[in-house]
Amino acid sequence: MCAAIALTAQVLAAEPTVYALKLLQNHSYWGDNETIVSPQGVRINNLGRMHFCIVAKSPDWSVTIFRDDDKTCYRQNLKNFVDTGMVADFIVRKQDRIVGRSALVKDKMVAHTMAKHYEDAIERCDYLPAPKFLVPQAEAVLFAYYKTPTNNGISLAYARSQHGKDWMTGLERGGAMNVVMTTSSIETTTVPVRIFDAPKNYKLVKSPQEVIMSKENREASGDVDEIFETKRR
Repeated sequence: MCAAIALTAQVLAAEPTVYALKLLQNHSYWGDNETIVSPQGVRINNLGRMHFCIVAKSPDWSVTIFRDDDKTCYRQNLKNFVDTGMVADFIVRKQDRIVGRSALVKDKMVAHTMAKHYEDAIERCDYLPAPKFLVPQAEAVLFAYYKTPTNNGISLAYARSQHGKDWMTGLERGGAMNVVMTTSSIETTTVPVRIFDAPKNYKLVKSPQEVIMSKENREASGDVDEIFETKRR
């Protein structure tokens, strides 16, 4: 018994790990998320109402969206994921990837971490300048999911003034700042490399909509293909 325990401990100790940043973030559409970024992969755990996961891992950086309750997954290459995003732009508007004039960018502490801040009359943005280990593929996954400016780093917070009529209510929005993203925690850590692996033996489905929402919620909400743009994928 002791020998078996010792062997298990040795196996766990030998498990490959990688340096990573772990962030707790809130998005106006996706809700709470745990974002894990490393040189070898990206993982986003949706902690909000949808409870799906996204993983992408080197060397090919193909993206897998999956959920554990239904044991379903949807896979696509990185280019397709970047081109289509997760939902239609009228649901989550894609912002510019790069914002701010360098003269107006200032240092700012965000979640006890030194970051950069840009603000003008239209928008305000906090971002973490690209860490040395941040590869372009990882940044691309984050931008495709959150759709907030990264300035080639990691987006931490974003707000934008709203003008014109709300597409749902038809009411004038009056220029109030809409908070799209915030970050409450940034942690440097090491994580097992395996957390970036796509799950095995999950049912491969034909559209991300089948994974983003659980089977129970899909049946309750009816046809949401138009929202998730799954008919064109």
